[in-house]
Amino acid sequence: MLALEGVSTQYMWSTWRKRAPGWHDEQQVHSEESASEGSADMQMPARIRRLTNASSTEPVAPSRGRFASISLWIENLPAEAGLHDLRVVVGDSFGTVAYIGSPDSSGIQQVVVILPELEATGLLPVEIRRFERTIAPPATLRIIPPGPLVPRVQSIRDAINLVAENRIETRLVKMTIEEVARPHDIQAEVGGVPVADLEFFCTDPRPQRFEVNFRLPEEITPGRHPLEVRIGRRKLAPVMLEVIE
Repeated sequence: MLALEGVSTQYMWSTWRKRAPGWHDEQQVHSEESASEGSADMQMPARIRRLTNASSTEPVAPSRGRFASISLWIENLPAEAGLHDLRVVVGDSFGTVAYIGSPDSSGIQQVVVILPELEATGLLPVEIRRFERTIAPPATLRIIPPGPLVPRVQSIRDAINLVAENRIETRLVKMTIEEVARPHDIQAEVGGVPVADLEFFCTDPRPQRFEVNFRLPEEITPGRHPLEVRIGRRKLAPVMLEVIE
């Protein structure tokens, strides 16, 4: 991985396991044979012991937004189960299996699932499947409406030197804002003067995170100046910028 000067980098470690050719097909055939030949107990050896929000221990999740993900705590999950063959159904919709943890001392594993955008709220059934076969009795999850959006500025950096936080060296600004439902309503002023060349794009739809880029007005001289951001009628707390040139 290359690290460019003046550009912040993030790293993610992952572990991969290469299987022999045909391993996936053999697993699917074995699963189907076990389902057709085994008893009811053998067909559903796993158990969902509890369901919680992935960000807390509360047994609820909102229907959409940054906290719309859950943790399934599963006993006797098949040892060969992986992200490629596990499916979790919430109500009538498929979630996205994002993480499978190692068994703890009691043999229970954590499976993190990102929820789809759900229309229904209330008590919904949750099923876990492997190769399209249900491997555990269904559990119940309480879905609640999402909370109100609270737009806020997450970061302000120089658009070229990304390590310069709240310090503008090239007169180009990169701002990150979250929980914005109407990005077209974003307006910004520096020192009371509207910014130039404002543009935005979505970087993460779940927290409704947007990157906003703009150029400092020509009237802004070196020194400290307040940045004021409005989204429609909502005015966010001002942030002080240090302009170098």
